[in-house]
Amino acid sequence: MFLYLHLEFQSEDDWWMPVRVVAYEALLLQQIIAEQKLPRGALLPPVLTIVLYNGPPDWKAPAALSDLIALPPDSPLWPWQPQGRYYLLKATGYPREQLRPHDNMAALLFRLEQRQKMDELGGLLDDVVDWFRRHPELSELRKIFTELVRQAIKAAGVTTPIPAEMQEIRTMITTLGATWREEWIGVGREEGKKEGKKEGKEEGKKEGKKEGKAELLLRQFMRRFGTPAPEVEARVRAAESGQLDAWGERLIDAPTAADVFRA
Repeated sequence: MFLYLHLEFQSEDDWWMPVRVVAYEALLLQQIIAEQKLPRGALLPPVLTIVLYNGPPDWKAPAALSDLIALPPDSPLWPWQPQGRYYLLKATGYPREQLRPHDNMAALLFRLEQRQKMDELGGLLDDVVDWFRRHPELSELRKIFTELVRQAIKAAGVTTPIPAEMQEIRTMITTLGATWREEWIGVGREEGKKEGKKEGKEEGKKEGKKEGKAELLLRQFMRRFGTPAPEVEARVRAAESGQLDAWGERLIDAPTAADVFRA
């Protein structure tokens, strides 16, 4: 017996996924009949459709076509309705601690699909490098994973050029966290000094430093999570200097925008 795996890759929630599944599976079975020249009376192989989803946590689309058909539960028409079922596999839905012990490419891939903190990226990259060191026959696949690593680093908010080789990337990550912290403190001070000189008073200097930190925090926030909501921007501009420092530290490796401003 043969089992056909039908894989669909999705980065966005598709409400009509069951309808697509029905169409794709029918086309696949028609192709099998034609290519294998199946005679009358022959049986078709089973098909398992897996939707591999790497988008935001929530997938709200129905998992079966029956959820989309306007029939009451007790309708006698149900036995004649198409199934259109699929298995949803969410790459971002597995806890990191559950994936880490598994020594296979799928676990590495799912970990790369998840947003990583800066201090976790180094350990993940070590695992990727070690895995391909133990599997030299997969050198072509290593190139693909190198690009996935680069994308994961960009998703963490890194805007500096990223090397093309894994080992060079690992060296960059080692110093990147410290560089970000220095940039945050240094630029914030510099912005504050400029604004303070313009005011010409001690109070103006303090306010200038605070405004400089607020501007920097908003710019870094935009790089990682996009344009901040108006209420977020207002909260940042109204915050005290010490609070801005705390948020700036969190911004370096916060997995979500909400984590930056948690109580």
